[in-house]
Amino acid sequence: MNIAQGTARLGRALLFPLLLSLLIGTFSGLGLASTSNWINTGQANARIVASSGSVMPGDSLWIAVEIDLPEGWHTYWRNPGDSGAPPTLDYHLPTGVTLGPIRWSKPELIPFGPLTNIGYKNSVVFAQRMMVSDQFEEDTLPITLKGRWLVCADVCIPESGELALTLSVGMPSESDQLLASNEAFFESLASTWPSPLGVGDLAISDQEMIVRVPKEFAALDRQATVTFLPFEPDLIDLGASQAWIASKAPEIAELRLPLLEKPTMDVAGLLLFEEEVGGQWLSGAVEIRSDQPATGGVSGQLSLLSAIFFAALGGLILNLMPCVFPVLSIKVLNLIEPTSALSRSRSGWFYGLGVLVSFLALAAILIGLRALGESLGWGFQLQWPWLVGLLALLFVMVGLNLSGYFEIGLGLQTMAGDVGKGRLDAEGFGTGVLAVVVAAPCTAPFMGAALGYAVTQPIGVMLLVFGALGAGMAAPVVALTQMPSLLRYLPSPGPWMVKLKEFLAFPMYGSALWLIWVLVSQAGSEGLLIWGVALLLILLLIWLGKQWRSARGLLWIVAAVVLALLLPRLSPLPPTANSTRIDVADDAEGIAYSEEAIAEALADGSIVFVDFTADWCITCKVNERIAIDVVSTQTLFEREGVVFMVADWTLEDEAITKALARFGRVGVPLYLVYRPDLSEPVVLPQLLTPEIIRDAVTG
Repeated sequence: MNIAQGTARLGRALLFPLLLSLLIGTFSGLGLASTSNWINTGQANARIVASSGSVMPGDSLWIAVEIDLPEGWHTYWRNPGDSGAPPTLDYHLPTGVTLGPIRWSKPELIPFGPLTNIGYKNSVVFAQRMMVSDQFEEDTLPITLKGRWLVCADVCIPESGELALTLSVGMPSESDQLLASNEAFFESLASTWPSPLGVGDLAISDQEMIVRVPKEFAALDRQATVTFLPFEPDLIDLGASQAWIASKAPEIAELRLPLLEKPTMDVAGLLLFEEEVGGQWLSGAVEIRSDQPATGGVSGQLSLLSAIFFAALGGLILNLMPCVFPVLSIKVLNLIEPTSALSRSRSGWFYGLGVLVSFLALAAILIGLRALGESLGWGFQLQWPWLVGLLALLFVMVGLNLSGYFEIGLGLQTMAGDVGKGRLDAEGFGTGVLAVVVAAPCTAPFMGAALGYAVTQPIGVMLLVFGALGAGMAAPVVALTQMPSLLRYLPSPGPWMVKLKEFLAFPMYGSALWLIWVLVSQAGSEGLLIWGVALLLILLLIWLGKQWRSARGLLWIVAAVVLALLLPRLSPLPPTANSTRIDVADDAEGIAYSEEAIAEALADGSIVFVDFTADWCITCKVNERIAIDVVSTQTLFEREGVVFMVADWTLEDEAITKALARFGRVGVPLYLVYRPDLSEPVVLPQLLTPEIIRDAVTG
């Protein structure tokens, strides 16, 4: 081969790369570049990387800053450890463009003498999801980043730099998109992002942080090392050894980590582990969060006095809720009946005692079951189908009593000695108990924060807050009975009382019908049949009691036996294959709640609305009708691309109970709006309007 031929071949070999580079440079000048130029900030080099060189209005893409470090140098994670500082990324973006939270890759421990730091060696990428409004009208999207990061080896140097990248807005051609795409880069990067574990939890005591996971995850025989890294600094000694230990529950493994100081917010972090798979040791990381707040969230902002005040105020408002008001009306009717001031006063105090004892009993049951490892909250009793069935029967019986079908109370009166006094005392106490029982489906304003605070406190404080809730609820009736002058504002006794009493039976029948609907959703048609048989037998026993009054005591015992045999057969329906789809209301359909689904939606740049609800929660159903399942809200969700997610607590669900606890709540409703541009969700009020939802979604 002569020199001319060699030169020709060399020219052809160089021609294609040269043309390709010119082509890419041309596209870069047209705004189709997906990476900025590298800049040197001292020791580190940095650049911006986008998943695409163009974006459509209403769409989203990944944007990241990549930092390249020399051998032996490192920078820091969100919790830098015993020293150091996390990076600061200050993006300047046009109006209508927002960013989601940083996706942190799996870090590593970096010992330095007696200190243990957490960070990254060699290189790291800090990625965020960028959302572009569908109203964005510009032809280009300029991105400017002012970044600061600390890089360390034997010495630490704070470095900073300013980076810029301009994306094209609109639909590029397939060839343009191919040349300016970094999808493979971000797909590889996503494999370094820890995902939520989905099982296990964190708990905080006065002295320890306890990480609990199922033993099948812990894989004790296959794991060489395990390390928990909190997101917040200065909570634990990072240099101390960590190892799984057996817990009281045989299926659970624990890490017990001494606290340096008690956290003031919800706790979350990463579990780093090395695991033997197929003869090779692989490393990984999963994210895990606390099952209850330490003192953070809404409840964490309360003092004891504030919690007592809000509990009492919530109890007072509870009297106006639809589940309680009919019972309260019955009590007021009893007060209007002619009787001595002393008997009326005693009746009021016994009503207050019935309310107070019932709330304290609920608190004691809650304390006992939680101590046994159950995750329960306000309204937990209505998650048991047998108790829902019993309450439905009770409402039917109360309704029949108000309708005059039968009378109750003879046994209690006789036991009390003085028939007149005993009747009022027994009715007062019993009405107080009944009011608390039917209040279970309702959560009044201020109750959620107060009860969320209570369940994170010692037993004495918890009982005190529940007692304040009872005192607030009992206050109106007790005030009426202790201040006779207030009774002047009530109508005088007369035949109207009989008619009103009969009318009040219908709210009781309506409440029973609603509980039957709840029962069917929990236990299905078989549960409805069992409940119907129980009702039929109870009605038969009541009829027999009217025929043979001397056998009433025996018949009540038979009724109790019937209920004891039938109601336990009311068991929850097993989950179905399509249970991930939930019909919330006539027009609104949501996907089932999970932390993984939230994370995926946020990663896609979507807004997430989470509705923590239950079929037995009256407040929830009212909110659905007046604020969620309305045209304006549904149109808003469709326009903004909101993912509507439902956390259905109708039956016991440990994951939902823990999620409620993370936000300082022990019951439903709870409404959260997750936005990619916010690091924490927006917590909405317990009573909603379409305007409240709109403001939270649009920011």
